[in-house]
Amino acid sequence: EWVKHGSCAMSLPALDSEFKYFYQGIEWSEKYNIENILEKAGLKINSTSNFVTDYWKAVKSVLKTNSYVHCVYKSDTKEQLLGEIRICFDKTLTLIDCDGIMKFRRGNSKAAHLLTDCDVKKPILYLDYVPEHNISINSNSTNSNSTDNE
Repeated sequence: EWVKHGSCAMSLPALDSEFKYFYQGIEWSEKYNIENILEKAGLKINSTSNFVTDYWKAVKSVLKTNSYVHCVYKSDTKEQLLGEIRICFDKTLTLIDCDGIMKFRRGNSKAAHLLTDCDVKKPILYLDYVPEHNISINSNSTNSNSTDNE
């Protein structure tokens, strides 16, 4: 993470060392606890009945910003799993909309406002553990050419 993202963040005084970078990440994970946000919205762990819009709306309702919902896929069962929910910050470390991640826009669909690589028509399995095998990133997504370059 430091080589990929942290070294870029070194231009910011608040993140100009490995310690500051990772310490800030810990502070944000406590302040913006996504699991708690989803729980407040009624999105339960091990649920299979929620869609990407449910997760996006849950974060929007609490943080008042647009997030990015990332999915992974179980190739053996063809299930879509919640991989992570990303929130974005500007160079002053202020929470902002993630709208700048244009490659994940959904075009002119009803879900055009969503930033996601998830299939918006399929439910998302929200697990309390990380599956060990048969996981792929974006293999069933309508945006299968995406990479993690943020």
